[in-house]
Amino acid sequence: MKNKVYISTVIYLHNDEDIVCKALKDISNFLDKHFEHFEVICVDDCSSDKTLEKVLDLIPHLKGYHNVISLTRKHGVETAMLAGGDKSIGDFIYEIELSFMDYSLDFMLELFNKAQSGFDIVSGREQKIPLVSNLFYFVLKLVSYVDMDLNTENIIIVSRRALNAILDMPEKTRYRKGLLYFTGFPKSECIYKPIKNIKRRNRSISEKLQLALEIIISFSRIGSKMPLLLSMIFLSISIFTGVLTLCEYIWGVSAEVRGWTTLMAFLSFGFFGAFLVLGFLGEYISMILIELQGRPLYTIKKQYHSFNKQKDS
Repeated sequence: MKNKVYISTVIYLHNDEDIVCKALKDISNFLDKHFEHFEVICVDDCSSDKTLEKVLDLIPHLKGYHNVISLTRKHGVETAMLAGGDKSIGDFIYEIELSFMDYSLDFMLELFNKAQSGFDIVSGREQKIPLVSNLFYFVLKLVSYVDMDLNTENIIIVSRRALNAILDMPEKTRYRKGLLYFTGFPKSECIYKPIKNIKRRNRSISEKLQLALEIIISFSRIGSKMPLLLSMIFLSISIFTGVLTLCEYIWGVSAEVRGWTTLMAFLSFGFFGAFLVLGFLGEYISMILIELQGRPLYTIKKQYHSFNKQKDS
């Protein structure tokens, strides 16, 4: 017996020509098997390979409604997912990054069942989380003004009211996982064991650093608190250096060499702190300008639609 809940599945695509056909077939067959009504929304983030062409050749042969959104330029995962969410109409919405899909289809059903038990947001993560990711989210939890227990999540299912809540938010710079926490709706998670024969394509270091910086600035007051913290540290070092100099003067210790290392360390640390603060302030100003400019979050080049009648229940 198929579930009568309308399911939307938003899939992020970028240079996934090697895996897109099999993955899309499997997802569509899974949805057709378990749900009476569903839609699949593929968001192609300006792929430079044949990802879009392969998807367009495939969707006429798949059951259900498929919507393919081609963006004019690379917008990134967060904005592309927002574009797909804007077009979705389901009661529950899966959000999938195809290159991070190292879990079974049964796990997707587990997420849905968990959401049906009273949770608006259910995320899926693997058992073993990289040390760097753990460290980053630990720091984020310390500095964030929102009580967020975020983690490395590879798939999310959200209710319509939770998605509408973040779609209505006016921010231009978005981190959807953080915004979902910000809504305050009930959240849970499920853990899976990665399929060994599936190789994920990770983001580049520059993409990770940019995303990390945007997350910290968006969900913390580190930019306003850091100058005060560094000022207190510099004041403490200055007092210590002053006391040390006074002691040398009183006891007549030669100062020709003594103190040179301390002074250089203090100056180096001071300049590092000053430039770090300037860097954060620059990012804040950049984000403020983006908010004030009021430009559209994304631009769609073209949409493609395909509908084939589903199998009977």
